[in-house]
Amino acid sequence: MSENRWQKGDSRQRAQLIIQRFAELKTRRAPFLHQWIAVSKYISPFSGRFDINDHGEHRSSAFILDSEATYDHKILTSGLMSGASSPARAWFKLQPKTEELAENDEIIKWCAKTESVMQKIFQQSNTYNTLHSIYKELVLFGTAVDLIYDDLNNVIQHHILTAGEYCLDTNDKGDVDTLYREFQLTTIQAVKAFGYKVLPVEIKDAYNRGELGTYWNFLHAIEPRIDRDVEAHDVRNKAWGSYYLSLGTSEQGILKESGFDYFPVIAPRWDILGIEPYGTSPAQEMLPDIKQLQQEVLRKAELIENYTKPPLQAPSSARQNPIMMSSGAINFTQTTGTDQAIRPIISSTGDLNALIQDIASIRESIRRGFYVDLFMIVQQTAGDRRTTVEINALQQEQMLSLGPVMERMQNELLGKLVMITFQKMLERGAIPELPAEYQDGIPLDIAFTSVLAQSQKAVDINTVDRFTSAVFASAQAIPEIIDRIDPDGYIDEYVARLGVAPKLIRSKEEAEKIRQQRAQAQQAQQEQAESMLATQQQEQMAQAQKTGAEASLAMQQLDALGGGAMI
Repeated sequence: MSENRWQKGDSRQRAQLIIQRFAELKTRRAPFLHQWIAVSKYISPFSGRFDINDHGEHRSSAFILDSEATYDHKILTSGLMSGASSPARAWFKLQPKTEELAENDEIIKWCAKTESVMQKIFQQSNTYNTLHSIYKELVLFGTAVDLIYDDLNNVIQHHILTAGEYCLDTNDKGDVDTLYREFQLTTIQAVKAFGYKVLPVEIKDAYNRGELGTYWNFLHAIEPRIDRDVEAHDVRNKAWGSYYLSLGTSEQGILKESGFDYFPVIAPRWDILGIEPYGTSPAQEMLPDIKQLQQEVLRKAELIENYTKPPLQAPSSARQNPIMMSSGAINFTQTTGTDQAIRPIISSTGDLNALIQDIASIRESIRRGFYVDLFMIVQQTAGDRRTTVEINALQQEQMLSLGPVMERMQNELLGKLVMITFQKMLERGAIPELPAEYQDGIPLDIAFTSVLAQSQKAVDINTVDRFTSAVFASAQAIPEIIDRIDPDGYIDEYVARLGVAPKLIRSKEEAEKIRQQRAQAQQAQQEQAESMLATQQQEQMAQAQKTGAEASLAMQQLDALGGGAMI
């Protein structure tokens, strides 16, 4: 939008600029919209909204003749939900950015308390339901959009959008920073949302007539504000502007204007090209195979019908007589001709077995495209007599294919969810009290500890095992080589890669105290042993001296007796 026209324009003129900008964004979205419509038609008819007046009454599954892609889509969605952000286990960890702070017990305890509060917020709000919907949108359309609002009871509240309802744009770094969405409200909803006074006259008249269920179109735009006063702190000078206006009414001014300090929208993409605002998805990539599958399944049904209920030929003389095709029926025909049989008009219409084999091949291709093997590996290898170690190795190997996707989801989805929630907790005063010496704040990082995140880290854990095995084997010949192994570093590496629960691991300080106590105990035991040995030696020497003295006395007595005898 032109900065001068925007700054100098009144409410109506600014509304026109927003509508013009919306038209430009829809033009840019058009190629993706065409793909989204096809994906919805052939995989999930009740996903996406491509007509603002569509409220589900015209949805149909008529184009889905084989549900392989629909089933695989659900497997991948559920696998991402349970593997990346399961509500049943901790999937993220707050930690200080600097190593010095990471060794501070008070800060570690504060991070753990903050994580606990945040997990409780996620559990009590609609976060996990929203995450499941986000994964579903990502797998289908390659892009998902979630607005995060303030909530008086649960701190945050999510509003998920589906494909076709929104337009996006990015900044020069490729980060989504603009959202335009078209939506509908009934008359009564519009009055509650904006107030009676600011609404266009058409909506007011409908309200006055009692037409409370009539739908009206509205536009919501969120984008970086170009006309703000950075010194001001009111909502109209926030970094992001938020504008609501009505569409299709005589009065097209801005109904409501507010703002945000940060972009309150999570818009993850499955995969992107350059700085495109929309992503591509597994469903889009597999769409040619899915269409081919539907076509071949239709062809198979036609072949089977031709085999089981083939077209027939009958003598022309039977035209006036009814022909019954039910089992055991008797048909009477004239016998004037030589050939009065009723038989199939064709003997074969195609190779059904070849078609069935090709359908199986296409289904397998679709399964691979939706990563079904990754999440169903135990079921897929049930009859292969594989060990648990081999299955884990296969799963970790296949995890490599999801590596870029997981990185993007952590950056654009889960990481932003945690940081936006943390920011809203700060605004509400819902975080635990900071340690006294860190009242100005603690720089934080997010470590992801979900099953998928840890599997990515554990892919090369065999390298660590091979290294340590080689070192310990060599130590039998060269004992000094063990001195190069840092036991704490060895434990830390395994904890980081395998996501071991922190409660199972002692801190380095606690471990050092135990080592000191063990060394002191060993030293005391050694001193006690040395003392006992010295005492035993003294007793032995005393006994020896006593024995020697007694032997000397005996000899003297014997000498005295012996000497008398000789005389």
